[in-house]
Amino acid sequence: MQRFIITTFTALLAVLCLQSKDFTLRAGQPVAVSVAAGEDSVVWTALQLFSRDCRSVLGAGVVQAKPSKAQIVVNTDKAIGNHPQMFRIEADKKGRLLVTGTDKRGTAYGIMELSRMMGVSPWEWWADVTPGKLEQFTLPEGYKDEQWPSVEYRGIFINDEDVGFTPWATKTYDQPKVDSAAGRNLAKSNDRFRL
Repeated sequence: MQRFIITTFTALLAVLCLQSKDFTLRAGQPVAVSVAAGEDSVVWTALQLFSRDCRSVLGAGVVQAKPSKAQIVVNTDKAIGNHPQMFRIEADKKGRLLVTGTDKRGTAYGIMELSRMMGVSPWEWWADVTPGKLEQFTLPEGYKDEQWPSVEYRGIFINDEDVGFTPWATKTYDQPKVDSAAGRNLAKSNDRFRL
């Protein structure tokens, strides 16, 4: 009888484990992402950063896919909450990850949160923090996270731009003055910091 119970329990556990559809990204395999064509440019910028982060961490970037074929579905929908710049990341029963924002910034911040979860620091460009490589990145079925800023207006002020930022940027970009490349990268860093 004891043997029967153990065998039955083991079989039931195996069936439950096989039915579980965790969200998983594997090294060397492109990440299929669905994004509505009408999404704002900040969402597409965040997706470009995420694609670069996936290449850095997993060895493969992002490819555009239909929602039915996507591993990650990105969407902006005000109905998920009452907070500005809110996002929700949720692993569904199909093994997909749903990234939804209440507005364009919330959606972009949700995408950037995925990069952070994979080990990419917001300091990646600013302080040359290289992320580690992963064989896979997994979130369990049913995973859900919702975040929103506690402060409405946020920002960064570079107080010593002539003393610190300008010499660093000219040396890094081999330009006689701070140019638009440094400014674009600074703006992308602001997205990573959710500013």
